[in-house]
Amino acid sequence: MKKNLGKGKKIVAAILICALLLAVAAFSFTELPFSAAKIEGTKDYSHAIASVEGITTANPRVIDIAMLGSHDSFTNDIVWNSPVDPDAIGGIEMQTPVKELIWGISRRYAVTQTLDAYDQLRAGARYLDIRLSWFEEEYYTKHGFISAPFQKQAEQILRFLADNKGEVIILNFQQMHFFNQRMRAKSMLWF
Repeated sequence: MKKNLGKGKKIVAAILICALLLAVAAFSFTELPFSAAKIEGTKDYSHAIASVEGITTANPRVIDIAMLGSHDSFTNDIVWNSPVDPDAIGGIEMQTPVKELIWGISRRYAVTQTLDAYDQLRAGARYLDIRLSWFEEEYYTKHGFISAPFQKQAEQILRFLADNKGEVIILNFQQMHFFNQRMRAKSMLWF
């Protein structure tokens, strides 16, 4: 019996050491490899579609155009104290001693983009993967955690289109959650 208890303690200790190492690795980077600062020295692809010779006369189908896109496009505003997305609480909410550690690691991996909408478009992205939740009486972008009001991103998209005539952007709205039954019922009328 004592032998089994000793094994259990060793397993728990090994798990805690692994969790600690993961936490240190997740928080050891001060800047992600593709940060907003890195776009300044790169080529500007603001006219990625409009500059293709003969594209307007060829009138290709969207499916025939190769374009860059970004996954979970607007996660650049997720920070260490970002609130959990109300619709993700079931998957992330927990009552354990290591809750903050797990949330910290989860936040680190929730940030899939470090550029805002305008800079992603300048870098050549033309397909944007948008996930929204209704939070504090407005739509917010999210990826497990709340990022920023969608209006901020929408204004940047509109500004980019105004600055770059002839460009096309595909907005893919998915995983739109409203977490509130009243809002969910209203949203069914809109879509």
